Amino acid sequence: MLALPLITLIYDHSFWKKMYVNWKNNKWNYNAIRYFWIPCLFLFLAGLNKLFNGHELRSLRDLYSSFMLLPFLLITARGIFSIRVFKVAVIFVIIECFVGILEYYFKTRSFFVPLNNESMIFNDISIYGTRVFGFATNSPIFGLRCLIALFILEFIPWKRYLKWIFKVILFLGVIVSFNRSVVICCLVFYSLQFVQLAWNQRHSLRQLVRNKYFYDSLVTFILLALVFGSDFMMKGMNRDGVKREELLVQLNTTEKEKKFFDGNSENGLNTEYSNDSSSVQSNNDVSVENRSDTSSSLKQINAQKNSLSILHYPQLKEIYELDSLGAFTRNFLALTESIQSSGRKLIWLNYIQFIEKNPLVGNGSEKLYFTALNPRNNELELMHAHNSFLELFATNGLLLGLMYLLMIGMWWQKKNSPFIITILIYSMMQYGIFWGMSFIDVIFVFLIISNYNNVNFGSKPSRS
Repeated sequence: MLALPLITLIYDHSFWKKMYVNWKNNKWNYNAIRYFWIPCLFLFLAGLNKLFNGHELRSLRDLYSSFMLLPFLLITARGIFSIRVFKVAVIFVIIECFVGILEYYFKTRSFFVPLNNESMIFNDISIYGTRVFGFATNSPIFGLRCLIALFILEFIPWKRYLKWIFKVILFLGVIVSFNRSVVICCLVFYSLQFVQLAWNQRHSLRQLVRNKYFYDSLVTFILLALVFGSDFMMKGMNRDGVKREELLVQLNTTEKEKKFFDGNSENGLNTEYSNDSSSVQSNNDVSVENRSDTSSSLKQINAQKNSLSILHYPQLKEIYELDSLGAFTRNFLALTESIQSSGRKLIWLNYIQFIEKNPLVGNGSEKLYFTALNPRNNELELMHAHNSFLELFATNGLLLGLMYLLMIGMWWQKKNSPFIITILIYSMMQYGIFWGMSFIDVIFVFLIISNYNNVNFGSKPSRS
């Protein structure tokens, strides 16, 4: 998706000329300080951190550091706005939603990613267990694309009925991809959009009640709340799903269907597959049958360890290996005891304790991963933080991390606050922003620095 705006920027000589003239004539004004000098200072300090505390390039997964991409991120976000580019992006995701619906219908997670026996959907008790991938390599990426497309849709001056059709299709994509973070963020976004519109027009109640976008936001939020707040959806949002007895009663299952259901359960067809690589299990969860293959598995694991031995990434510790005596760790475990987090609690604790041990330099401004064993295939994998802020602080240390957040705060334009707050909330539950040069990074920075009015304020996108 980034190819079109990047190519446009490369050949747009007027864009570069205008940027140079603006900088030359206003070297020390507020915009120059926040968009040029502070990013330069951050790049300089991050470069020093990498030089003195980083690792050799050949010992890392990535041959670059994410902070190096900051200039390209700013320039791309500054020039990405184009109705044509946004239309193409939304239509692409709409097509992906249709593909995802077909994948769900044919009970396969992906038409494009080879997943062997894990590619088929056997468990339709839990919505969590029926997630499909669309064009992506996993369901979270598919769900995130749907969320971004919903954002972009607000900037396109399409007919109202057409936007509603596309919005419904994107909501179906959210359901079949079913990332719980995306579901929560959809509810948050439309509630914030409703509140912002009401606040901006609080002095003119007559104008507010005549604003069609006010009702669009309200109706969208109510529909989402009714759908995802239903009893079946709430139970289907967790890994266990609806209990078998409750499901049979709800579906008025006949005796014949019950026997078929039980037969599939006995044959192991009613099992749930989680594509989330963060679901780490201990050795106590390994069945007796799997232990017979211990020797071959160990050989495979040792071979992978040798292949990853040159990488300077720490090993993910189990909960009993962590320092559980600390007050923060004990309180964190107590507060999140009843929350199903797909193994994120363990990952977050590993990152938190890494930050506590390396508060100033982090990982030398190199993106931090942990190595962990995937229990489904006994393969070693690199695990990110599943939280953008933990990843930021673990990578750069607390001082540079806070400096980066301060820089973003100085860029923040209030007009797009519902979009920005929603992305920040998403990034607390997933690794959303701060990749370096991902599409969501570009959209996030565009929304922060943009002076464009979105369509929901009753006007076409234009500079204010």
